Amino acid sequence: MTGDVVGTSSYRREQGEAQDAVPAPLRELVTALSNAGPLPALWTRTAHDWIGERLSDDEQRLAAQRAVQDVLDGCMQCRPALRAWLRAGIAQAPVILQATPVARTPFTQAWHGQAWGKEAAK
Repeated sequence: MTGDVVGTSSYRREQGEAQDAVPAPLRELVTALSNAGPLPALWTRTAHDWIGERLSDDEQRLAAQRAVQDVLDGCMQCRPALRAWLRAGIAQAPVILQATPVARTPFTQAWHGQAWGKEAAK
């Protein structure tokens, strides 16, 4: 062993980045539907595209498109229904779990000033 570190690499692997399951225009639309403010530009296109992609049942898709038309016609009481339809499509988005392993041994707890079996108040 020479002690040279040239050409070595880290043993740690990079975690995969979470894909953006919800596009920014849809996020803005869902936020805007939660209040009485103005809706974003081209919101109907965003809503129709999302509904067409994410809702596979014909009855659900027609009901969601009816909610889009109701909001487009100016129905303020219909905004929560459209928001619910849009969020129903979000529920089908992939979930990526990333955990950090933590070893809780008597040594690590003593090192951090905790008594064995008790958690320290932070």
